[in-house]
Amino acid sequence: MSQSSTQCLKCGVALADDVPERPPVPCPNCGETLRKHSAHIEDHLHFHDSIRGKAKRSWLRSADKLRWDSFAGYVLSKSLQRLVKVERTIDRDAGTYSERVTDPKSGNIIHECHEALSAHRGHGSAKVKP
Repeated sequence: MSQSSTQCLKCGVALADDVPERPPVPCPNCGETLRKHSAHIEDHLHFHDSIRGKAKRSWLRSADKLRWDSFAGYVLSKSLQRLVKVERTIDRDAGTYSERVTDPKSGNIIHECHEALSAHRGHGSAKVKP
């Protein structure tokens, strides 16, 4: 949002916001030709944070090192075209997968999944193509 105004520098009378003329038209109140131009610009900025934690066991082979992975934060939803809040935890030692996706504007749960990690198949890039 922005607003601008033009005033006479000497007496402060509001003048039309037109293009400056050469030579300037004198103020109808006092005859001064100098002007004071002011503008007010306003914008809003929102911050969203995310946090991720991982637990690894260094003595295991690469494919098995990651034992626990947790993410909580905001992700861009392709279907809604805006940010949604995601809370996801993958625990390989306990064999569990849990995820909750909520719409921050309405507070509605978009998706919720709590299942055994062995049952969590066919998601993301592992989806069966038609």
